[in-house]
Amino acid sequence: MDERMDLPAEPLSFGQRLIGMFSSPVKVFESLRARPAFLDMLLFFTLVGALSYLPIHSVIQREAVSQMVEQIEGNDNIPAEKQEEVIDQQRAFMEGPMFMVSALVGSLLIAPLMLLLWGFLVWLLYAFGSGAELTFRQAFAAVTHVSVLFLAAGLVKIPLILAKGSAQVATSLALLSPDPNPRSVIYAFLNSFDIFTIAILAVLAMGMVRLARVSPAKSWTMVTILFLIGLGFSVGGAMIGEMFAGMTGHG
Repeated sequence: MDERMDLPAEPLSFGQRLIGMFSSPVKVFESLRARPAFLDMLLFFTLVGALSYLPIHSVIQREAVSQMVEQIEGNDNIPAEKQEEVIDQQRAFMEGPMFMVSALVGSLLIAPLMLLLWGFLVWLLYAFGSGAELTFRQAFAAVTHVSVLFLAAGLVKIPLILAKGSAQVATSLALLSPDPNPRSVIYAFLNSFDIFTIAILAVLAMGMVRLARVSPAKSWTMVTILFLIGLGFSVGGAMIGEMFAGMTGHG
């Protein structure tokens, strides 16, 4: 391995790391080995991610109401004479200000927890799967920095969502799905093969070579496993959704 990799990298400011994740991500990962900063990037991702919900709130709201009506009307456990009352109650909440507030608060709480989960998985895979000398702080720093790339991919989709009038904007193999239902298992499977996700995971694989001091082959193996875990989460969630729909009488 290149002896230059053993030399401590120059510490980078938040701005340098933010821009560097788009211009020279490997250099950023190298700097994270000696100084695994994560708090500033975590706050940036969480706040900007929550605020990015605002432009598409009306689209999300409309689709949520439509899905709610569909589920209640297809639920055999709710008497027909009660369905309209339940729909009106749910609609009043979804079309009120608390729906937006709850979505924003949920985003602020869930985003850090999701990053912690993925940070733990990255640490587990690299530290124990490849034998790398990697601390959890370093792994979490890597995940929080990669998260800004996912954030950028999400921001790119906002104009597409507004133009289509639907949050279901695919940049993946889901475009070829024989089942257009975004909650179906086949759609979830194909949607995991997203062009942005694959490109960002490639950045993670190359960056972890420098951060974790592992070979490219090991790094790509760990990232492939990480992708398969994400695929399992997505497909598993869709399967649970279909099972729940079947239990409630909604096909």
